[in-house]
Amino acid sequence: MLIGANEAARAIDSGQARRVYIAEDALAGVVAPILEACRIRGVEVVYVPHKAELGETVGIDVSASIVTILKQNDEKGEG
Repeated sequence: MLIGANEAARAIDSGQARRVYIAEDALAGVVAPILEACRIRGVEVVYVPHKAELGETVGIDVSASIVTILKQNDEKGEG
């Protein structure tokens, strides 16, 4: 699992991203390039209502705009 837009972009571009979670209240300028990369690479996008909820869902103590689940995590039964 990766947290943040930069990490998401690298994982998507390298073909390692399985699924990307995006908070609906994240800044459009941050989210737009990630959505485009997901569309091009065929990566599943799941929306979560709020950044705080996304952070809590993945077990971190801060809010998160974007969380990426890697293909290797799915193989281990995560995500």
